[in-house]
Amino acid sequence: MWRKVGRYVGYSLLWLLSLVVVLWARSGAHEHRASKVVEELRINVTDAKHVLVDDRLVREWIVEHGLMPVGQSIDKIDLAELESVVESHGAIDRADVYVTHSGVLAVDVLQHHPVARLRVVGYDMYVTSEGYMFPASNGYAVHVPVITGGFRPVFKPNYVGLQCNVVRDSIASMSSLIIDMEREKTAWQRARAKSRDTMRAVIADRVSKSIFRSAEESALLESAYQQRKDEARRKYNAYVDYANRQVELLTERQEVERRCQQTLRNADDDFNALLDFICYVNEDEFWSSEIVQIVASGGEGIPMQLSVVPRSGRFVVDMGFTDNLMGKLNILQRFYDKVLDNTGWDKYRTISLRYDGQVVCR
Repeated sequence: MWRKVGRYVGYSLLWLLSLVVVLWARSGAHEHRASKVVEELRINVTDAKHVLVDDRLVREWIVEHGLMPVGQSIDKIDLAELESVVESHGAIDRADVYVTHSGVLAVDVLQHHPVARLRVVGYDMYVTSEGYMFPASNGYAVHVPVITGGFRPVFKPNYVGLQCNVVRDSIASMSSLIIDMEREKTAWQRARAKSRDTMRAVIADRVSKSIFRSAEESALLESAYQQRKDEARRKYNAYVDYANRQVELLTERQEVERRCQQTLRNADDDFNALLDFICYVNEDEFWSSEIVQIVASGGEGIPMQLSVVPRSGRFVVDMGFTDNLMGKLNILQRFYDKVLDNTGWDKYRTISLRYDGQVVCR
């Protein structure tokens, strides 16, 4: 028994000692943070496949927000705010901010990896393979395929984020509007049904017979009833026509919203096909050096069409719509090998691949 009590007492003392050590360590760490000042700001831009930012640029962002930590005590620095400031810039995927025991405030920065630059009217943005957009800046420039032409994106020129989020939010907003209009249609239909019931009651109303009423009085009363019924029919028919028109208008508006939703889905599919095409080109040793520019048209309800400007020759390749783009490149590769190597690279000005399995040259 005493041995068991001693074991319990020993365990209790051990837990108490551990708690004291933890509290002492926390107290010491707090005193260290209060007394220690940041002696150096060290910025590490990692995974820099494309140099979008450097330590100088990140340092400028921190200074612009009045958050320069050098010379301040560690406990007065808001690390979360520093991370938020750095991550607010579109080129940054993630920032980790921490302080070392020696007083160095480290900022580890992970960049986004753009696969293309969108330079159409009013837009100058980088795009990642996931469809993440962010505006280009004077602070950085990377060598990636450039998309030009009259293409109109579904996002605004200053947008930062995924295109799919713009499409999702827009479609959700339209769905909510469609539901609201359906409720409004139901209200009109119920009001129309109520008016019909009222009309039926008016029509069913009859002049009560009375032995004390003369024939002339009965005829006048019947005429008055008939006039009231005719007026009720006229008002009822006018109201029903108006209610039906309101339901029709709401149905038409719903169809417009549904068509807009489908247009957004099609635009998203086109843009994703374009990104897949760009990623394929970037990963292929030959095409990544051969294709120097992509010209896109469409948007705002018009299907996307593409042309590419190759480095070889003086021609433009018309890719047509965004279906089977990689297959069209394979056809172009065979055309290069079997035709252009023999006829010469300057014979044609346009090579069209828009027709299934065909190459049309002009």
